[in-house]
Amino acid sequence: MKWLPALRWKESWWRLPLSRVSAEFLAGLLLDSQTGVGRLADREWAVWEMTRALLTDPALLFYAVLERSSGDLACQAKDIDLGETADWFVSSLVDLLLDGDRQLAAVVPGKFSDDDIQLEAEQSQQLDAYTQLAAQSVDLSGTNWHGLCCGWLEVAGSHVPQEWLATWPTNIDADIELAEGLVGCEVGFGQASLDLRRLALVCQRKCELEDRFATQLHQEKMNSLRQLAYGLTHEINNPLANIRTRAEQLAMDEPREDRRQRLDRIVQQSMRAHEMIADLMYFAHPPRVEPVEVEAEQLAIAALNSVKAVCVERGIQLSIEVPPQAPLISVDPRQILGALQALLRNSIESIGERGMIAIQIRVHQRRLEWIVSDSGSGMSQEARKHAFDPYYCEREAGRGLGLGLSRVYRVAKSHGGGVSIEGGPIGCCIRMWVPR
Repeated sequence: MKWLPALRWKESWWRLPLSRVSAEFLAGLLLDSQTGVGRLADREWAVWEMTRALLTDPALLFYAVLERSSGDLACQAKDIDLGETADWFVSSLVDLLLDGDRQLAAVVPGKFSDDDIQLEAEQSQQLDAYTQLAAQSVDLSGTNWHGLCCGWLEVAGSHVPQEWLATWPTNIDADIELAEGLVGCEVGFGQASLDLRRLALVCQRKCELEDRFATQLHQEKMNSLRQLAYGLTHEINNPLANIRTRAEQLAMDEPREDRRQRLDRIVQQSMRAHEMIADLMYFAHPPRVEPVEVEAEQLAIAALNSVKAVCVERGIQLSIEVPPQAPLISVDPRQILGALQALLRNSIESIGERGMIAIQIRVHQRRLEWIVSDSGSGMSQEARKHAFDPYYCEREAGRGLGLGLSRVYRVAKSHGGGVSIEGGPIGCCIRMWVPR
């Protein structure tokens, strides 16, 4: 008989059987998650199918509920949502299957005898017990599931202690129509099933290889970018400086206003090209971080003040939300301020005229976040994927990514933090965080 990874409470272990149907479903989920094809590769579909699988297999349901509640105090002694549990189970499946202690406890004979004949007899008795329990596991409303779950656990394990039972969720909330249509299906305990741990191990190794390849590729790209930035600095900045200087000299002696304006545009565009090269150089070879204790709110206010005049001119409303007691944060204030200004310029360019930009500060246990949200044009999934890549730009979508977000990414990484983007067809929300 195949078993799910063992459940643990203090020093005791309990096992629940893994049915053939559930083993095949979980195997398909693992494969689809790695190949990116199939219906289960879609996250929403995978969660829906996992919910169906939990309602079909009582052992799998009890296992998922108890595992989730053991690691989440918010789920203990309260109602637990089955859909959220299914979502958690999809995310945690590989880690649960690769937990060596759980797997070892699930295969080491507990109440079994070393005698093969006695072992076969005990397995047959367990199979009969699970078959009877499956037929009884139809009504899972209220606390009724506690008694049923104890019955499942005690078939191949010791008595469930009252102390552990008191931490179990009170009720399992599930879609009524879905539950009525699935509970009581035949699941086939005792039949041969796939070795999910070996499959999960293959998936994990595949992910590790992909991560190493991606890291090496990124390093090579950064080396190439660094060489390109050095070359651009020497080969293009010098001509740009000569163009700007000559245009400024001509503007000083030019009596006609229209010609002076044209010369000023030459100077402005020269400076813009110089800034782009500086951003590229910054991304490839960022300066050393010089942290000092500073208030996160001060940096946000300074960033807003730097773009306030432009926003007033364009009819863009600015707002800031700060927690009551924002702690001091150790960062390089000049770099963080530059990153926040880049995020605000990105939002302004996306909005154009008449819109809203908001900065929020969120304090978590281990990190602090600056969140910049806007009402401008959104970003496609492809744009979000490459938003921090200096090689990519999606200006035709209404939001010029340019090199500004690449600089934000480098600042956050230099501080040991990160950046993420959320958004759809309308509006965008960018989170930049640093460790506390």
